[in-house]
Amino acid sequence: MGARANKPSPIRASAVLTASDRVACMPPRVEGRCVCGAPLPAGKDGVVSPRRRWCGKTCADTATLRHFWSQARTAALTRNRRAGGWCDHCGVPDPGKRPDGKRYRYRSHFEVNHIVPLVGAYRGWSCLNHPDNLEVLCHACHVYVTNQQRASRRLAAG
Repeated sequence: MGARANKPSPIRASAVLTASDRVACMPPRVEGRCVCGAPLPAGKDGVVSPRRRWCGKTCADTATLRHFWSQARTAALTRNRRAGGWCDHCGVPDPGKRPDGKRYRYRSHFEVNHIVPLVGAYRGWSCLNHPDNLEVLCHACHVYVTNQQRASRRLAAG
C-alpha cells in the first residue's frame, strides 16, 4: 500500500452548506413513470398503482442503496474494506479486531461520515446518503472532522 498522510485533510468547503443549499437528487415524479424514465408496469387490472414508484427491482435497489442510511453505510464500509481498509483522512489501516481480541460489531472500527453533514436532517432516507457524500474515517478523524464542521457552521452563523 502507498504512503498515507499523517494528519487529517482540511475540511472540504462543501461541508458548510446549509439545508437550503441542498438540492434533491431525484427528479420530480412524473405520473406513470419511474425516476429512470421507464413506464411503470400496470397491475392485473391494467392500471398503474398510485403507490408504485419504481419500474422494477433494479431501480428500487439502486434508490435504496443511494438514499437509505443503513444500506448506504454498509456499502461505504464494504467499498472501503475492498479498497484496502484505510481511513480516508489519516490512512490508518483497519485492524479488524478490538484491542481485547474480539471482532468489532460491524467488522470494522471505522465510522461513516457525511461530507455535507445532515445537520438535523432525517437520517433514514435522504439524498445526503449518496456514496459520493460519504467517507470512511477512524474514530479520531471522525471526531476531528465533526468538530471542524461544527466550528465552521458556528462561524458561518455569525
